[in-house]
Amino acid sequence: MSNYNMAKFIESLPLTEEVAKFRPPYERRTTSEGTEGQLPDIDNLPDGVVAASTIVAFSPTLSPTLRSSVVLSLIAAEKVADSDSLVVTPDLWVQRYNMVFKGLNWISLQRGDLKQIQVSTNVAVHNAIVPFLTLALGPGAAATSLILSAVNQMKTMDEATPWITLFDRESRKFDVSEYRFATVDDQGGTVLLRMAAARFIAMQDRVQVLFFKFNDTNISLSVSSATLAASADLLQEINGDLKKKLAGRTAAFLSDLNY
Repeated sequence: MSNYNMAKFIESLPLTEEVAKFRPPYERRTTSEGTEGQLPDIDNLPDGVVAASTIVAFSPTLSPTLRSSVVLSLIAAEKVADSDSLVVTPDLWVQRYNMVFKGLNWISLQRGDLKQIQVSTNVAVHNAIVPFLTLALGPGAAATSLILSAVNQMKTMDEATPWITLFDRESRKFDVSEYRFATVDDQGGTVLLRMAAARFIAMQDRVQVLFFKFNDTNISLSVSSATLAASADLLQEINGDLKKKLAGRTAAFLSDLNY
């Protein structure tokens, strides 16, 4: 796709102001101490952020512009899927989400189908998904370690912490909660985006479901993974178009990963 056509594709992405029908809106509260949860600088993102329903960890050497383009791609894909009136199931949501990445010239190198995880009844949910996340996101990578630390820290953190509130709310899709995780690095001019998703069907509607044991509540758990690649040069070129398209929208869907 030429640069001109890519710009047109981004400009034509169907975004609406309507809140997704399957979740309440996310609003940053203003207190006497300022806005709850400081919005990261999109041009100078830290190594870890929450972008809508995805915890994202960057390689420490990834450039600021590439970090920005990846996060904007993630938010654009989620918001287009949220806005589509024909998306009426979690699986259709994922299909629409993937279509946006394809349109942005992300190439699928590996994609795993959704599969059920079988675990012992006395195992906590987050412990059940840690081996899957480690394998899907790259064992030993600093970015993977950051994500695993964040998952473990959720148990002791206040659920009202801004990034947890955002992560939990944006993960709600119809009758499921689908938590997404991603690591990003640059390998010789190609940006690799490794993604993993854990989908829960449970009565509880808070992120603390990650810390229940399987014998504590009726939980169904499925996982999937994918690896996408995009040209670093292309991501730098489309950065301005993505910023323009998402102007005024990123504040509600982006948070520092502070714990």
